[in-house]
Amino acid sequence: MDPQTVMRMVFEGGIRKPIGTDLLSSLQPHEVNAAEEYYRKMLWADKELIARGINDFYALNEYVKECARKGTPTTLSDETRKALVVLANIFMYMHEQKEWSITSLRGHPLAEDCILNAAYSCQNPDVLIAAGRFYLSLWDADVETAIAYFIKATEIDPKRVNDCDRLINDFVRQRGVMYLRGSLEPYLDAWRQHKRRL
Repeated sequence: MDPQTVMRMVFEGGIRKPIGTDLLSSLQPHEVNAAEEYYRKMLWADKELIARGINDFYALNEYVKECARKGTPTTLSDETRKALVVLANIFMYMHEQKEWSITSLRGHPLAEDCILNAAYSCQNPDVLIAAGRFYLSLWDADVETAIAYFIKATEIDPKRVNDCDRLINDFVRQRGVMYLRGSLEPYLDAWRQHKRRL
């Protein structure tokens, strides 16, 4: 399977239970490794990152944190942001295959850093929706953060509300029984109110 197909799987997939189960588990290990290598190369070929001398994840995290402290946007391209989202999903999948246990709830910290770096100051609804999907797909799903990304995505492009709705409904249908009755309601109500304002 080629790396572009992996990207389509990440950006067009539904809610995983947990992440990776329905998405990347169909890939052979060499295909996952090839996709990781491909998207790492894409990431570090970003002209803006090269110009800033950023060539590892630590330096990228520091750059995004500095922009956040100053309240300025990053200048990452949409392709770089998408590469970060794909890498986040790959890192989570690899972590789960290697170290899956109930105690490793948040999984690979690099995966979440990739999502945060991709989504910071992002104006691309595809990236923001994929970030929300990532948070819903965690074993210990962060519904509040996911819905915040969906709200931002639909503020940019209101036509994407049905995509977000589908992901939220899938999550509630597949994993809602794991939550105390009513515990998801504040988040779902925030989403419903946002939809009424669109």
